[in-house]
Amino acid sequence: MDADLDTLATALYARTNDLLKAFPERAPWRPGTGITPKISGAELLTLAVLQALLGLVSEARWLRFALKHLRHLFPYLPGQPGYNKRLRKLAASNSGSRCADLCPWFTGREGGHGDGVAGRGRKVAGGDGKDARGRG
Repeated sequence: MDADLDTLATALYARTNDLLKAFPERAPWRPGTGITPKISGAELLTLAVLQALLGLVSEARWLRFALKHLRHLFPYLPGQPGYNKRLRKLAASNSGSRCADLCPWFTGREGGHGDGVAGRGRKVAGGDGKDARGRG
């Protein structure tokens, strides 16, 4: 499983990094000076997509899983508060993008809690705001 997960993570990161470089307006604004983040936006998005694909709804559980299985791919993994803060900021900067329209779990616009955290609340099956069982 680790080899397949490594391949998926690598491919996701490469594609995400290329897209963020091609569309820099999708990345959150950063000041020209100051502390450089220890984890890039592409790495953060890769982690968020992997979390959703693996169905791990708890951020704490996901970060423990990532520390155990993905540490060799990500030189720095943030703690839960930092992960959540950066993920929300990244989601807010992409609120008008196609990704945000296709991934309501990422922006928190749909589902139970609306806190912008991957996997929280109900999964949305279609763009109609209803879950996989047709309930809205």
